Amino acid sequence: MLSEVSVHNEISRRLGDEGLSRVCSNLWAVDCQTCGRPLGGKAPALCVDDLSDTAAIATLHHQACRPSSWGSEPSVGQETQMTYLTHCILLPDEYFGGTSDAAERLGCARPTFVLNTWAEGVAIERDGADRWQIVTYTYRHLGMRPLGAEHVIGRAITAGFATLQPGAVMAHLADHAWSAPAEPWVAECIERYQGVTLCITSALGPGTLNTEYDLLVLLADGGIELGWLALR
Repeated sequence: MLSEVSVHNEISRRLGDEGLSRVCSNLWAVDCQTCGRPLGGKAPALCVDDLSDTAAIATLHHQACRPSSWGSEPSVGQETQMTYLTHCILLPDEYFGGTSDAAERLGCARPTFVLNTWAEGVAIERDGADRWQIVTYTYRHLGMRPLGAEHVIGRAITAGFATLQPGAVMAHLADHAWSAPAEPWVAECIERYQGVTLCITSALGPGTLNTEYDLLVLLADGGIELGWLALR
């Protein structure tokens, strides 16, 4: 979440107070999307670029690199400038609408790989009520599902898998791969379950998962995609 940000009047007018607050709650000031260098302690510039009449992309930049503006064409940095954030934890299946059966049988809660694929950028869309919302179905075509009846706990998606490396777990989804540190006891639980739950959300920021309450708030937010990645 942004504590300070430079926002052009056109962005404020188009997004409205609610939309602007929603966007700023899902952006994290890590690296400039123009030059790739750290944004540092100064307020970043919020830029929004149209993808269509009802879709856009919001990104963060140094004010000197790109002042805040609403553009007509997407203008974002290279993939190497896009920071992803990860956190590997154990979560009870009850958090996802399941039971404690697997945890009682295997002796630990289910491993969960929490992922923000792009800290400094987020896709937004305008709904039928002319309100701007965060896009939360980016990976739905690859088998990821929202929290609820569509997500089946422990049923592997075909477009992804997980692998273990020394001190880390890798989440693979189509052509993408992300790494998260994994303590030995977490790796052991991943082996017991033979996989991890991939939880994708733009609400994950640096230091946002410090307590169990933080996790519950993240899950209650609703803007997540879930999928079980079988271990290879």
